[in-house]
Amino acid sequence: MNVLGIIASGVAALFITVVLAKGVRRTALGSAAGRDPGGRPSRAGVVRRLGGATLVLGVGAAAAAGWGLGAAGDHGRAVTGLLAGAGTVAVLGLVHDVRPLGIPLRVAVQTAAATLAVCLAGLSPVAGVLAVIWIVLVTSAFALLDTADGVLATVAAVTAAGLLACAAVDGRSGLALLPAVLLAGLIGFLLHNWHPARVRPGACGSLFTGFLLAASGVLILVAA
Repeated sequence: MNVLGIIASGVAALFITVVLAKGVRRTALGSAAGRDPGGRPSRAGVVRRLGGATLVLGVGAAAAAGWGLGAAGDHGRAVTGLLAGAGTVAVLGLVHDVRPLGIPLRVAVQTAAATLAVCLAGLSPVAGVLAVIWIVLVTSAFALLDTADGVLATVAAVTAAGLLACAAVDGRSGLALLPAVLLAGLIGFLLHNWHPARVRPGACGSLFTGFLLAASGVLILVAA
């Protein structure tokens, strides 16, 4: 296991997320609070919900750096597919945060992203279908957790720690990389998301997090 590469990636995810979240927080504080006269969310409210984008950028950049350092090991193809799928749902969530989208469209995009990740993971047809269903369900479930300060990030951090432990026991660096950087990024995000939350993950952060956890869990289970 490329321990140094994983540690370096985790530190990078923590640092990038903290810095970016702080920037979003300052922007939100500098905007008008509450709602505008027309009853629509204020700019400050929108900015606070876009905090999830900082988590996506921090984790994504760190994971890419870890992949470049060889931390993905023999699982580079699977890691690439997982990141591509997670990035797709993150963009979906970002758009939804700014302009709400319908459920059918969101489910369709999540299904396509899960299918991409599963295909690059090399699962059998039956296992692949079950994996896609699992990933979509978990991703959607995490979108419902963004209801109270720190809840989603805390649940996700505990889950990521469990997945990291499972991957580490088997010595699979590629599969330990993503839970590691996600855990570090979530810790950095929690510094600004804990009660009272200054930034929120929004659909962007919640969908990205749920997808990464669900897909990583599938890959770790299959490789066990």
